[in-house]
Amino acid sequence: MPPDDFKRDILFETGRLRKLAEAARSALERPGLRKDAWDAAAAGKLISDLIGGLESFLKRRARLEGISLAQGSDWHLELLNSFLTDPAFGAAWTESQKALWMRYLRFRHRFIHGYGHELSWEIVQEPLEGLPAMAEGLAQAWEKWLARP
Repeated sequence: MPPDDFKRDILFETGRLRKLAEAARSALERPGLRKDAWDAAAAGKLISDLIGGLESFLKRRARLEGISLAQGSDWHLELLNSFLTDPAFGAAWTESQKALWMRYLRFRHRFIHGYGHELSWEIVQEPLEGLPAMAEGLAQAWEKWLARP
C-alpha cells in the first residue's frame, strides 16, 4: 500500500487533471472561439499538459516501487507503453483510447520540441475534444490503483 504522502500527492494530481478537463471543456464552449493560431496554441498547451501529467504519475510510481525508468531517446514512448500494458492501468483503456494516448504523446513532442505557436485548429480540435474523458479516465485509474489492498 502506498504511503500517505504519496496518496496525498496523487490525489492532488487527480484534482489537477479534473481542472484540466474543465479547462478543455471551457475552451471548447468559449463564446467567441475563433479557432485561429492563438486558440490552437492555447489548446495545444492543454493537450501537452495531459501527457505531462501522465508522465508525472508514472515517474512518481516508479520512484515509489523502485522501478527503473526507460532511458534514451524513446523513453517517453517506453513509459507510455509500460502504462498501457500494465494490467492495473492498460486494461482500463479501449484500443481507440490507447491510440489516442499515442497521439497525445506525438503531439506533446511536436508541441514541446517544435513550434507550438504554429498550430492550426484542425490539429488540436480532436485531441482537445477527447481530453476531458481521457483526463477523467486517468484520474479514475489512479484513484482505483490507490484504493487497491
